[in-house]
Amino acid sequence: MSILSMREAIKTTIASELADSFNTVDTYGGRFNLEELRRWAGRAPAALVACLGGTSFELFGGEKYATIRWAVFVLTTSRSVVPRDDAALALVESVAALVLDESSAAAGRWGEDDAGPIARGAIENLYTGGLDKSGVSLWAVTWLQNTLIDKLDAEGLDDFDEAWVDWDLAPRDGQLDAQDLIKLRSDIMSALGRIYVSASSPTSIAAADTYYKAAGTTTLDTAPTAESMDMPANGRLRHTGSVAKPFLVQAVGSVEASGACTVHLALAKNGVVDETTEVELDLGATTPVGFSLTDFVQLDEDEYCEVWLKSSSDSVTVTLNKLSLVAAAT
Repeated sequence: MSILSMREAIKTTIASELADSFNTVDTYGGRFNLEELRRWAGRAPAALVACLGGTSFELFGGEKYATIRWAVFVLTTSRSVVPRDDAALALVESVAALVLDESSAAAGRWGEDDAGPIARGAIENLYTGGLDKSGVSLWAVTWLQNTLIDKLDAEGLDDFDEAWVDWDLAPRDGQLDAQDLIKLRSDIMSALGRIYVSASSPTSIAAADTYYKAAGTTTLDTAPTAESMDMPANGRLRHTGSVAKPFLVQAVGSVEASGACTVHLALAKNGVVDETTEVELDLGATTPVGFSLTDFVQLDEDEYCEVWLKSSSDSVTVTLNKLSLVAAAT
């Protein structure tokens, strides 16, 4: 358990137990100003879970605990004051009752076995004249609770891949008219990898004019880094990210054959040759010729690129003396 997981557990419990009461249940960074409230007003009634800090932290029984002050901000909107306040009070009462629910505590408060008991609970009306003029009621249910803490595991953090965007439509008057949940372009987040031939090997041509994966020992370039890319097999550059991305893929190098022949090279995705990337080379015996291949491909998780080749003759072998295969998210 951690403060982050505890906040998420509180949010999940409220969203599940009070699903019919709120349009929005989410986490929030802390206190509000008037602009922030206007931003959330379009999704009211809303319950926003926040960590307001800790009153102490200590080592107890070999475990690290912090006493955290939690808050659930309850926001309602209406131009009519009485219905707005009535709704806010009813929702606040529901949240407070859920915080004190002993049945949930028996199975681990908020579903977390290491969460401590509730202490010093409070209900606060955060009324201001500015809120009233904006047609917003804001209350807070707060309490103290011991929470197990530990070092951050960054791998457990979610990617920042969506955000709420608020629109002040024309005529611009300072009032928010619409909200949208925007999926961010996760395809622009970094993904980059390169492999190169570290020991060349001949590719045997069993049948003329048939494509074969180019042989050779390759190495994944880790200087400076390989980001969301790996090399699970020689000659294979694989995308390991969880979100599909468009890639620019390029291969440059030199090739030679054991005898005179015509050789075609092309890029392949998941073992399927893209003949639109094909280049044709007329080779003499043991005379290296340079080549360059380029393609745009969409790679999902665990999809990969390779260089394949074919020869006009089945009585020769073809060798990639040099190869640099690069894939970069565009």
